[in-house]
Amino acid sequence: MDRKPTVWEEVAALLEGVSALPEDYEALQELARSLPPDTGSMLKGFVSPKFMKMSLAGLKIFAIAFNELVKKRAEGKKVVFRAFNFPPELLHAMDVAPMCTEAAGIVPMMAIGGDRFFDAAIEAGLPETLCSGHRPTVGMILDGRELQPDVIVNAGPGSCDANAKIHEYMAKTWGIPLLNLDAPYYHDERGLAYYQREFRRMVSRLEEIIGQKMDYDKLREVVENANRATELMLEIQEMKKAVPFPLPNLYGVMVQLMKYVWAGREETVTFFQIAHDTAKELVEKGEGAFPNQRVRSLWVYSGIYYDMEVWNWLEDVGVIFLQDHFGYFPEKLIDTSTIDTMLDGLGERCFNMPMTRQMKGAWDAPYGWAEDMIFLARELKADCAIFSGHLACRQAWGSYRLLKDKLKSELGIPSFRFEADILDRRITPISALKDKIEEFVSTIA
Repeated sequence: MDRKPTVWEEVAALLEGVSALPEDYEALQELARSLPPDTGSMLKGFVSPKFMKMSLAGLKIFAIAFNELVKKRAEGKKVVFRAFNFPPELLHAMDVAPMCTEAAGIVPMMAIGGDRFFDAAIEAGLPETLCSGHRPTVGMILDGRELQPDVIVNAGPGSCDANAKIHEYMAKTWGIPLLNLDAPYYHDERGLAYYQREFRRMVSRLEEIIGQKMDYDKLREVVENANRATELMLEIQEMKKAVPFPLPNLYGVMVQLMKYVWAGREETVTFFQIAHDTAKELVEKGEGAFPNQRVRSLWVYSGIYYDMEVWNWLEDVGVIFLQDHFGYFPEKLIDTSTIDTMLDGLGERCFNMPMTRQMKGAWDAPYGWAEDMIFLARELKADCAIFSGHLACRQAWGSYRLLKDKLKSELGIPSFRFEADILDRRITPISALKDKIEEFVSTIA
C-alpha cells in the first residue's frame, strides 16, 4: 500500500505546479476558480495584475523551500525548526533542512486548509490562546501527518511568550534539543553586546548538536546574497513614501515570507529585484499600483493570513496596506570580511528582528513598539493606524491604547482596532472583518 504524502510533501507538489504557471493574470484567475477553495483562494490572493512577475517569484520560493525541506529530510539531513525572528541565513549555510516553525504551518494552512490541525493541538492539551502561528505545525505532527524536527532554534524568549512556550512544549514532548537565544530587556549597546555573545554561543552549541562545523565560505555567500536583498528592500522602503503608492498590498505580506523563510538565497534577491524595478517604474511615471487609493493604512501589529484575498479586496475599496509591524526590518548591511564580523552582523540582525526589537522591553522604550510605529506612520504618510488584535499577543493588547493615544497626540491620525486571529478563520469571519474596515474607512476617507 502506498504511503500517504505528508503535509509538507503535499504542499511542495502543489506549489511546484502553481509556481510554473504563465504570467497571465486572467488565466490564473480562471484556474483558481477550478481549484479546491483554499488552494484557489491562495492563488487569487497571491497574484497582482501589475506585479505578476513578483507574485510568481514569491510562489516559486515557497515551492523551492518546501521541496528542499522534503528532499533534504529524505536524504537524512537534520530538520531544524527556528522561530520566525531568528535569521535564516545562518542555517542556509549549514548542511541541514531548515524551516521556520510558523511558516511550516501557515503556508500549508493557506494552501490546503486544515482546521483539524488547530483542533489536534488543543485536544492534546494546548490552550486555544496560544498563537495560531504555531498550533497548526504542532497539530500536523500530533495528527500523524508530519514528522518531528530534530533540533529547535528559538529567539522568542523575552519578546514572544507564546513562541517561547510552544517551542518548549515541542522540545519536552518529543525529546528534541532546544536552543534558546535570550533577549536582554534594554535595546542599547550593552544589550547588543550581550545578545551577540549569546548568538555566538548558540552557533557553537548548534554545531555540537548537529555534528558539523559551520561552512564560513558558504556563510559569506549567503550573507552577501542577503546584503543584496537588503539593499533592494531598503530602496523599496523609500519608494513607499510615494503618492500614489507604487506597490500592491500583497508586497507587505510577501516581504515577511521572504525574510522569515528564504533570506540569503538567490531567489529572494530575484524577488526583491523584480518588486524594486516594477515599483521604480511606477514612481517615475507618477502612477500607483492600483487605482482609487483613498486611505494609507499602517497596520501597527499583524496582518490577516487566513484569507489572502483580503489584500486585493482592500485595494478594491481604496485602502493601501503600507505594511505592518512584522514587516519592518531596519537592517544594516553585514560586513563579510571576517568570521567575527559576519557572526556579529547576524547577531545584530537577529536583535532587530520584529518582536525582538519592539516587544522585549517597555512599549515606549527607545526602539520599541511605539517609537517604531510613530516613525513608520510619519515616514510613510499614514492616514490611519489599524490594530488587528491577535488573540495570543497579550503584550500588544495591553499597550495598544497607549499607542493609539500617542499616534493621535503626535501625528493626529485615528486608529481602529478589531479582534481577530492571524490564521484561524473561525475567530472573526472575513465578512465581519470587511464590514468593520469599510465602516471605519467611510469615516475618514
